Amino acid sequence: MIISHEKKFIFFHIPKTGGSSLTWNLRHVADSQQQSPSADLEDGWQDAVHFDGKQHSSFRDNAGLCERHSDYFKFTFVRNPWDVVLSWYLALSRKQPESVSPENFRRFVVNHLQHFFLVLAKNPVNFLKCRPFGMNRLIRKTQTSYITDLQGNVAVDYLARYESYDQEFEYLMKKLQVTNYEQKKVNVANVDKIPYTDFYDARSKDLVARTYRKDIESFGYDF
Repeated sequence: MIISHEKKFIFFHIPKTGGSSLTWNLRHVADSQQQSPSADLEDGWQDAVHFDGKQHSSFRDNAGLCERHSDYFKFTFVRNPWDVVLSWYLALSRKQPESVSPENFRRFVVNHLQHFFLVLAKNPVNFLKCRPFGMNRLIRKTQTSYITDLQGNVAVDYLARYESYDQEFEYLMKKLQVTNYEQKKVNVANVDKIPYTDFYDARSKDLVARTYRKDIESFGYDF
């Protein structure tokens, strides 16, 4: 979460929605607990910009702070869930780009959205200690969970769409009165341009639909 008392806004950074590029352009007006990063994009620079040192903290994580600044403009970016899951797969495959294929992606979907809980149910104590648990939990986490209050209501003023990123970016820079910005794409791989529809079969498509049903309904997405 990024908060700026100067510009009176709060930004919730949902994973895989272009938030790193936006964070880069908001770093000079952010009120963080650490020094803003330099231009070398060292590891951990995103966390340094965010108020609580965690780039993906939610409204509920900072509910008291958000309520104290209820007059601040609160916003986020959202993205088609089928596209988000493919983005996770491509990001985790960057060190082995030759392994990227529709078949491997479909296995990835089954492993993370179906088999995970089957294995967890069989041996919860040992499995919860494994490192993959954190990644599975992050991948399975809905976008709505980042921006809803304790009553389950969407608590942001504006939902920017990843599908119209450039236009949304320009709108937000003007809305926030940020003048020293650049259209710098950060943490984006060329493979992210692959159409997500080319990777799905009926089973993987349905798994995403069931896992992220609330996002699909709340934001009006379809395959």
